[in-house]
Amino acid sequence: MTDFKNTLDPYFEERTANTEFSGVVRITRGTEEIYAGAFGYASQNWKIPNALDIRFDTASITKLFTSVAVLQQIDQGAFNLQTGVIDYLGIKDTTISKDVTVYHLLTHTSGIGDDAEEENGENYEDLWGGKTKLLD
Repeated sequence: MTDFKNTLDPYFEERTANTEFSGVVRITRGTEEIYAGAFGYASQNWKIPNALDIRFDTASITKLFTSVAVLQQIDQGAFNLQTGVIDYLGIKDTTISKDVTVYHLLTHTSGIGDDAEEENGENYEDLWGGKTKLLD
């Protein structure tokens, strides 16, 4: 097996030095991690260095992947577009309306407000009433 660390670290370090890359790279094969590295800044404004355990605000980049995964689950019969998300996810202690369905989430018509502005000191977990553990 190629020594990924000796090969990839210099590659990403050079690109970071040339401001061509800033991020975290993790390569796995099955459950085995074969390479992990963090380079540059997670926040250029505040000079916060990247770390392997840092949480990124991925925003809209995940919409396509989430939609495909949800539609695959619908295709497999796990739920349908009219399934109410509050009962399905078991997040009854939220202010999100019980009328919100999977369709509403996929089409961004649920009425749920924007996410937390962590840069302004808001806490993402506060929006969900401590229910983020559903994703763990």
